[in-house]
Amino acid sequence: MRIDVTIQANKTAKHPVEGRYLHVVSAGGEFSIAAKGIGEIQVGAGGNAEIPAGVQQLEFRDKSGQSNNIKLENTDVPFQRAGEQVEVVNEVTVSEIKTPIQVEVTSEAVFAEGTEFGLVNAASLSEAPDVPIPSGSRKKIVDANANRKELMLTVSGGTQINTVRVGGPSVDTGRGYALYAGAGAIALFEISTTGAVHMYNEGQEQVTVSVLELLK
Repeated sequence: MRIDVTIQANKTAKHPVEGRYLHVVSAGGEFSIAAKGIGEIQVGAGGNAEIPAGVQQLEFRDKSGQSNNIKLENTDVPFQRAGEQVEVVNEVTVSEIKTPIQVEVTSEAVFAEGTEFGLVNAASLSEAPDVPIPSGSRKKIVDANANRKELMLTVSGGTQINTVRVGGPSVDTGRGYALYAGAGAIALFEISTTGAVHMYNEGQEQVTVSVLELLK
């Protein structure tokens, strides 16, 4: 079940749930969840939470002080941290597709917490060295590339949640698309552009950007 809810600054919103496990796909900032039996738990982008059996509705409370759009996955299958092996021995129904398909997994797979994956048709891939961005610094992540079909970036590092902005040469504090990474959360950003991409770290700690270009 996909949950997409927007909470006004410092307000609450309620949403029904079906499964016992929550994974935060993206969030505009810190928020908390509350329900009978779990009290109040503060989470952010990339975070996971377990819901006691019998809970059918959660209350989401904004902790960021601004309008906060939150996207979550709610399932009956627990999300695994990196280093833990996942073995799926039954059939899995992918409910996000209008006509459900059956997927049978016959080998082991390990996924990092907060990671998404998908299939993209590209002629070739071009990787680049990781780019460290110190606190309060701006870096060009990639140059313009007319042969680029899609750009995939992950942002990680830090012991607390850090805000990193994505945009052009003038990206800065409060300017550009905001990503949130750190404290175990990994931000994933994908964009179809042939232009140069810059990032600014307005957080308090250094973060690291990993880059993969999908070429035409």
